[in-house]
This record gives sequence, structure tokens and C-alpha cells, in this order.
Amino acid sequence: MKYRIFIVEDDETIANLLKKHLSSWGYDVFLAEDFSNILQEFAGKDPQLVLLDLKLPFYNGFHWCEEIRKVSQVPVIFISSAADNMNMVMAMSRGADDFIAKPFRWMEVNGMFSWGDWRWNGTAKGFMMNTEGQIMANSRGEVVTDMSNVDQYKYTIEMDNVQVGGSAQTTAALGVTFRPMKGLRLNADWNFFARNYADYDIDASQATQKEAYVVEKPWEIPSWSTFDVSAGYTFDFGKIRATLSGNVNNLFNQEYIADARDGSNHDWETATRVIYGWGRTYTVRLKLNF
Repeated sequence: MKYRIFIVEDDETIANLLKKHLSSWGYDVFLAEDFSNILQEFAGKDPQLVLLDLKLPFYNGFHWCEEIRKVSQVPVIFISSAADNMNMVMAMSRGADDFIAKPFRWMEVNGMFSWGDWRWNGTAKGFMMNTEGQIMANSRGEVVTDMSNVDQYKYTIEMDNVQVGGSAQTTAALGVTFRPMKGLRLNADWNFFARNYADYDIDASQATQKEAYVVEKPWEIPSWSTFDVSAGYTFDFGKIRATLSGNVNNLFNQEYIADARDGSNHDWETATRVIYGWGRTYTVRLKLNF
């Protein structure tokens, strides 16, 4: 006798992968076709096991688990990427026998890339005013009394097309996660930062009524990258579920400048408040679930 397994999964790739794998072990495997009437297909297949996804068209897996429980006590196992504690509790309360988290791959690759072009747009114009809100004619504190030619007392700050400082405008990351055996996780992550301009202050006092204060391009901090690794192993210690994990950040102890304040010559020699990033750091954790 061949055991029959009914798979309720709307992702065709995952459904066919499960079917291929289970069929190789000699099971009769059937895939759901009409997601609006799963109960009818269940009755027609009469399976010994149901593998049920949580997020489905029309009705979710919780609904179909309850419907199946009204007519059968066949084992139902949820298979879903939404494997948080609340969903697991909800699944069990609806009559499920187990909950397995996706994905099933032994290796995962993820990455990101971000490119920004953050620049100031425009030229600022305004007056110097005293504490009483009066327009000042000069830095000596004299007040403008003739408002007919008030524009001559304006100050101008030109900063159009000047890069915004204080944050890397190009960032990228690439990570790989390995799960070579049950309970064991290995991670490696590469992080890249570039086009990070030194932060700067706008000193309005440098502007005069006759000559605009021109804000120049700040110092571009050299790009840098770091490499991090981590590992974790989950195991049972009696009735206690334990997870031992650790991280090594900046594995190669890369020296880099994370932030700086722009200097008078807009270069590394005149930059101030230069902040270097962390070197190699380690963390080790032990988590116990009673």
C-alpha cells in the first residue's frame, strides 16, 4: 500500500519540489488544483497526510485545517514562511499536528544595492535680524529704517548641487546562509559603503551683503567594506531547547573612517572629529527555552 499525501501549496515551484522529493520515496502525492474548494479535493483524494500552506488564495490554511478537522483526523502539517510563534499557536489551535518553516534550501543568498544622489538644491537668501525681529543693516547692530531698498541688505548662501554629508550614498551587501545539517546555521556577510561625504556646518556669518557665501563640495571619505561571519547551533538538552550562537564582526579587522567633519580645505588633512569604525569584535550567546 502506498501512502497518499495531499499538498495544498499555491507556489508551483515549491509544490512540485515537494512532490518530486516525496514521490522519490514511494509516496503517492497529489497537488491541490482548486483553491476555492480544498475540502472537496481532500475528500476525493482521501490522503493519509496533508501538507498545508498558510497563505492561500480565497481562504487561508487556518480555514481549511478547521474544515478538514470536521470530517477527518488525518495528520495536517503546516508548511509556511510565516513561521512566527503566533501563527504556530494558531495552527495548533485549529487542529494542526505540526508546523514546518520554509525555506527548505540548505543555502540562501541575499543581497542589496542602494545608490543615492543627495544634493542640496537652491540658493538661500535672507536678512540678518535682531532679537526684536528687525532687519539689520550691518553687523554693528544698526537697523534698516528705509524699506524701499531693503533688498540691498540681503545675504546670499550658494549651495546648489552640493552633496549632502553625513551618510554613505552608495551601499551594498551580500550574504550567504548555510544549513548543512539540522540545527546548524552558518552565515557570511559582506558590507560596502561609498560616496560618504564629511558632514559640515553652514556658517552664515561668512556671507556678506556684497559677496555670497559659496558652500564647497565636502571631503569624500574613502570607501570601505567589512566582512562578518556568524554561526548558531540549536539542540535539545533534556527538556530544554538550547541555541548557542556567535558573531565575528569585521573579521579582517579592516580600518576605516565611518564619519568626519569637513575642514577648511575639504580634505583629510584638515578634517576634524574623524571617527573610525569598530575593529574586529566578537559576541557569544546561549539561549535557553524552558
